[in-house]
Amino acid sequence: ADKLRSQLGDKQAAILLGAELDGKAALLCLLTDNTFKERKLKAGDLINAVATHVDGRGGGRPTLAQAGGNNPAGLKQAVESFAGAVTDAIKERL
Repeated sequence: ADKLRSQLGDKQAAILLGAELDGKAALLCLLTDNTFKERKLKAGDLINAVATHVDGRGGGRPTLAQAGGNNPAGLKQAVESFAGAVTDAIKERL
């Protein structure tokens, strides 16, 4: 995740990765430093907004958070809802 962040450089980005591991859902949310500083977004808030789709919760650092859940069937919906969660979080901070 840190390698991806360094490749993005000064760009603003919010990224969600999802996978099924050992029959469970795993999510990882990455924010670039600029996104955290300028947009005031937090990875933990974003990951918790989408982790409900996999019956999970998460947390972590402001720019990197992870979540796990018992419903891997919800991974697609979690990933698809991420853009909306980011948009909603930005609107809340305006």
